[in-house]
Amino acid sequence: EMYQHAENKKNVEIDNIQIVKYDKNNESIPYTFNMLSRDKAQQLYDSRNDFHYLTGKFVKENGDYISLYQEVIRRFYNGQRFSDLLYRLIRLVIDDKYADTFSIYKILKISNYVLNGGSHMTDKELRSIRISGYELRKVYRGQETKLNAISHRLLNALKVKNPNKFMETIVQAYSYKRHEKLGIPLFFTTTLSDIEKFQTIGYAFLIGLNGKDFEKEDMAKEEQVNE
Repeated sequence: EMYQHAENKKNVEIDNIQIVKYDKNNESIPYTFNMLSRDKAQQLYDSRNDFHYLTGKFVKENGDYISLYQEVIRRFYNGQRFSDLLYRLIRLVIDDKYADTFSIYKILKISNYVLNGGSHMTDKELRSIRISGYELRKVYRGQETKLNAISHRLLNALKVKNPNKFMETIVQAYSYKRHEKLGIPLFFTTTLSDIEKFQTIGYAFLIGLNGKDFEKEDMAKEEQVNE
């Protein structure tokens, strides 16, 4: 009975974890407080490698430097979606103003796990989708203007949550290169009925479609992070 009482007390304590955050840039209110549920704490722990990778990563947007870690952790604490951040970052990549697609991929992995309560899709599935995007990119080498136009249309379809428009662009992109014998991946058939899955698959594909050094640099990074 004493042991069971101790275990029950431990569970209660875990269910009520208070997080104190310090912001050195906010002199008036440097400390903020959040209550973290046990599920949130578990999600944070399970995604610790992805969160850790984002520390010290910054992106320049409209003349200001933004901390990717701060952007992601704020959304995590507040239970917000990551789609707006993914959209902004991929748009910068398409416009050749940002190049670190691997960091965007890490954010997508966190989004997939956290917002879908333990993964809508596996890491293996996400990576496969990303590779498919990169395979299509390879057949468009030398046609960067065409590739950028495709990327912009796909990104805009994701922003307005329009899977039909997204698929229309996908079909056109693959049909234009049909002589390359590259078929439309089957995973796209699951995007029409599930908006959350549609956005996850769409962003994973776009990351691959715009990943300039996926085969060499990103695979090396992925192996290093997973060691």
